[in-house]
Amino acid sequence: MCLEFIKNLGKTLAAPTEDKVKEALEEDEKKREMEKRKKALGAGKSGASRAAAKQSLLDELKKSTGLEIKPSSIKGFDNLSTAALRKHLRLALLSYVKLTCNVGAAALDRGKLDDFVQNLHKSGQDIDMRTRNLVEMEAKLRTQ
Repeated sequence: MCLEFIKNLGKTLAAPTEDKVKEALEEDEKKREMEKRKKALGAGKSGASRAAAKQSLLDELKKSTGLEIKPSSIKGFDNLSTAALRKHLRLALLSYVKLTCNVGAAALDRGKLDDFVQNLHKSGQDIDMRTRNLVEMEAKLRTQ
């Protein structure tokens, strides 16, 4: 689910098919046309609409993956652009998925898969908390 969310942020992780490329080009053209119209009308996003767009991204993350990132955990959240927030979410999710895979593999090798699953369930929905718990578990697995 995390990888699907990342893909929907506009960064595909797999090689795009011809249909997807065509669709992406059409979508980019529509976006450029909308930007031209906004500039022609002198319309820029207000601070309130930027904040709403950023909150919408966080809401979509939770809806799509069941995970959340609290705005207070993102340094300079209020001053981030939507594009910068997208990049932050993408990197946070990629790191989380990579760490989950690495710790899961280590737990499997050491016969601690049940502990790994329990760790994931107790972590809650916040990515920062889940990541911290996985890092702690990884450290414990290394010492065993």
